[in-house]
Amino acid sequence: MKKTELLSKFYSLFLASCITLSVYGVLFTYHAESAPVLTKYWQSVTSSLDGARLFAVVNGGNIYSSNDGGITWAQITFDAKRSWFSIASDQTGMKLVAVVNGGNVYSSIDGGVTWTATKAPIKGWRAVASNADGSKLIAGGYGNPIYTSSDGGLTWIARTTDKYIYSIASDVTGAKLAATEYNGNILISNDAGITWTLKDSVRKWFSITASSDGKKLAAVEIGGKIYTSTDGGLNWIARSSAGSRNWNSISSSSDGSVLVATVTSGSSVLTGEIYVSLDGGETWTSKSSAVNWKDVTVLSDGKGFVAVGYGS
Repeated sequence: MKKTELLSKFYSLFLASCITLSVYGVLFTYHAESAPVLTKYWQSVTSSLDGARLFAVVNGGNIYSSNDGGITWAQITFDAKRSWFSIASDQTGMKLVAVVNGGNVYSSIDGGVTWTATKAPIKGWRAVASNADGSKLIAGGYGNPIYTSSDGGLTWIARTTDKYIYSIASDVTGAKLAATEYNGNILISNDAGITWTLKDSVRKWFSITASSDGKKLAAVEIGGKIYTSTDGGLNWIARSSAGSRNWNSISSSSDGSVLVATVTSGSSVLTGEIYVSLDGGETWTSKSSAVNWKDVTVLSDGKGFVAVGYGS
């Protein structure tokens, strides 16, 4: 496997099997995934703590999983195709939660073998997150409240007024939560979603991520910058070194030191970029691609990431 390959040679789902430090920056190593999952409209991806179990959803399709760190993939839902929009996993990769835009919130306790529609209302869901053991879940979407569950999805409680939530992040306990509202603020909760405070300025916030302790956060705005916080969201710093771009996803290692952010063209033109920071967002290295990236998840130890999108 070559150390540097042009992303345009591959299909729409990638595993970056290593982030290698070198004297001139970061080396990306990619490999194309197995045939059953190629050239689809990938929307979201998540990982177990060790990175062995991966799950990805297709908007207008099904859910897929890998039990070998992304080398092989298999379709794991076989009923009606749905507008899957986001998926989250506990640390083991056995307890999963996924949301359908204009549909239900679904959960699985057996690694995706079987799925159950929870009692959450049918909404324009867009984002979902889980704590480390899968007991505390949080979901949000277009024009509806943020909902939380403290029993693995059996019951849900509306916690806010109607919001346009694009992304949600949780610490390992499920107590410290963060969410982004498009044309709104960053929302922070330190009590498992019972109360929320608005932080930073009104922007076109798109994605947010958190370290395992919830202290280090990073968020991106479409057509704007990457912002980071080291105090649980109280204060934010614009990371101008990465530039102003159509950022649409960001993910963090457990300690918050490794960040990976994706850029989409925002049009039918199949172009995008992946940016990697190994110092908590101070400096960035990028690679262009012929892919409209949709989502990325960084492995817990920061030594790899999985990015999904659609492209050549």
